Amino acid sequence: MWFITFLIVSLPPVAQHRQCLFGNRSHNYHNLLNIAPNIAFPPVLDYRLSKSVISPVKDQGACGSCWAFSSAESLEGQMRMNGNIVNVSAQNFVDCVSIDAGCNGGWMDDALAYAEKYGVETDTDYPYTATDQACAYNSSEATIKPVMYYEINKSDDGLRHALLTVGPVSIALDATSKFMEYGPDDYIFNDDTCDTTTPDHALLLVGYNDKEHYWIVKNSWNTDWGRQGYIYINNTLANICGISSFATVPYIHPLSTKEEYNRLKSHVDAVPVDEMLISYLMS
Repeated sequence: MWFITFLIVSLPPVAQHRQCLFGNRSHNYHNLLNIAPNIAFPPVLDYRLSKSVISPVKDQGACGSCWAFSSAESLEGQMRMNGNIVNVSAQNFVDCVSIDAGCNGGWMDDALAYAEKYGVETDTDYPYTATDQACAYNSSEATIKPVMYYEINKSDDGLRHALLTVGPVSIALDATSKFMEYGPDDYIFNDDTCDTTTPDHALLLVGYNDKEHYWIVKNSWNTDWGRQGYIYINNTLANICGISSFATVPYIHPLSTKEEYNRLKSHVDAVPVDEMLISYLMS
């Protein structure tokens, strides 16, 4: 039974957000999240259904900081699943991850490695400016720190497994012109011409709907883009636009019984009750 796993383990101009991933992804992971054997995935999983787990849609503005927002929001997901409602500072990553290029791009791996080593501040303590600045990191305020982060098995089921067992996932993909033009009247995005090997944009994967065949993806281009800031991406085409090739997810361990309860409830609430029953009966 899938739920037992919880107990076990405004649209900017194109030039402003294209190529917001910088250089080659070369970070060496120390954790690989493999798919558990014989795991059953619920047909629908959506962390927007879990109270306060997903923060409001943000706007990266005229700064190629998608990598920083993707990283900050996967960390937010971890904090919020444990019951700590915070917004994580993307600007902290833009300014302080020295091996990346700030508003000219970076990688989620690097941001999460930085957070694991130094911690990261909240957006209140280190607000977003959409510009490159000198690093103003305050170690006494940088209390958000993952225990670890994982490279995800490079498959669509790897994404499902990470969502089910850990939480919202940082992803990267090829944001084609068709992607950029996705609007409120569009439903499921599909583009079989995009490149699966050279991503240029990072986002947050918050769930999936296998009954209607799409991934639920949160962007950082404000709510007037897409479906109120989200895009539903076809999941019948394996690794569409590279969605499962560059995924990573942090983990923040609950520190109390209350946080453990909040975390479990966040997992369970992400699955509609009728889907939970169906999954149970089919397992």
